[in-house]
Amino acid sequence: MSLKRIGELSRDLHFDLSTLYEIKNGTVKPSGYIYFNLLNFLRWHYALTRLQLSGRSGAPVRLARTRINPQLLGMLHSDGYIVSKNKTVLAGFSNKEKALISCFMKLVSETFVCRIHLKIDKRDGVLTAELPSLVARILYNKFGGKTTETVHAPRLRCAEIAPYLRGVFDGDGTIMVYDNKFFLPTVRFCTGSGVYAEELKNLLTRLDIFSRVRFCRNKRGHEWWIVEAKRQKDVLAFIETIGSVHPRKKRIMQHLAPELKRRLSARRPAA
Repeated sequence: MSLKRIGELSRDLHFDLSTLYEIKNGTVKPSGYIYFNLLNFLRWHYALTRLQLSGRSGAPVRLARTRINPQLLGMLHSDGYIVSKNKTVLAGFSNKEKALISCFMKLVSETFVCRIHLKIDKRDGVLTAELPSLVARILYNKFGGKTTETVHAPRLRCAEIAPYLRGVFDGDGTIMVYDNKFFLPTVRFCTGSGVYAEELKNLLTRLDIFSRVRFCRNKRGHEWWIVEAKRQKDVLAFIETIGSVHPRKKRIMQHLAPELKRRLSARRPAA
């Protein structure tokens, strides 16, 4: 290939000429950006699910499908993490409940065919499912990082709201039936970001579930926000629409739903 043709290719691919020379000479591997732009330039059709992705380290990753389940993202936004440190992106999910770890790994496998490293903290029994760096980088580039301060709800279609909130609730949510021995069913989310609390409230509103945001601060100055729904019809709607895969929370919902239906039907005037 002549210098002129390489220069033309560089302009067509919108990429640095010196890097193309290094790729041509075998000094460096072509990046994904170069690869996909070259396929488009040559008018070659390709299917993402037939590609095998590989990074500088770690086993290769294959896409089982191009869609990421919103519940997976919700779990990452609760007890999970997506962080970038020293040009390395890390992502994973931590919880003591084995059922949630299994659910997280299943949701990952729906999109990514990869190896997930599982470890346990012997001090408190917390399980952590760590994703390969390549998968973590895809999630980071698609949805951004996740820390207590930077988490934001993604743009979701109506059908995606319930599974996303289910993932968040399983990690950072609680459900209560009694308050000081009074029947006061409540579902709530807890977060360290006031902006994210408002975003969760707006998502619940789109599902016709009324909630409110409450600010809390303890004596040590630690601050957090609570998004809670207390009206019985809203709690019932939460159970029926969103639900939970957490064994204890799911069991509470299964026992609470019939009682809520009975009380709500008793309030309705006879026809």
